[in-house]
This record gives sequence, C-alpha cells and structure tokens, in this order.
Amino acid sequence: MATATLTKNGMINLPIEIRKKLKLKSGDKITFIDTDDGILILPLLKLSDLVDPKNKEITIQMVKELTAEHKLDAAKGR
Repeated sequence: MATATLTKNGMINLPIEIRKKLKLKSGDKITFIDTDDGILILPLLKLSDLVDPKNKEITIQMVKELTAEHKLDAAKGR
C-alpha cells in the first residue's frame, strides 16, 4: 500500500511504486476519476500513444476502444 502526504497547497508526490506501475515520468498528465469505491488515477494518453509506429493512422475505432476501456476500468474501480 502506497501513501503520500498532502501539502498545504494541496499537492502530493506520487510514490515511486505507483509512478513505475503507471509508467509515469515528469510532465505526464494524470486524471482523477471519482468512483463509488474511491478515486481512480489514470495516466492521460497522448494522441501519439494511440498511433502504431508502423501505421501512422489514428482511427475513430481506436479512440472508441480506449474510451470504452477507461469507462470499464472506472466502473470496476480500477
């Protein structure tokens, strides 16, 4: 179980094990989703994360699949 301390300015440092698990690095953006079971923390993907390096097309289907996965994870509290 990872813990962090909230500063008087409302800031926290994410513990290293969480940053590693989510593959977060300096400058990455994350989102907080309020669920019935608690707060879900997800890294925000960049459009470039959706692109296959061999096929530079971003399709609507890829975006729909990613959105569905995020909704499912949020519903499951992940």
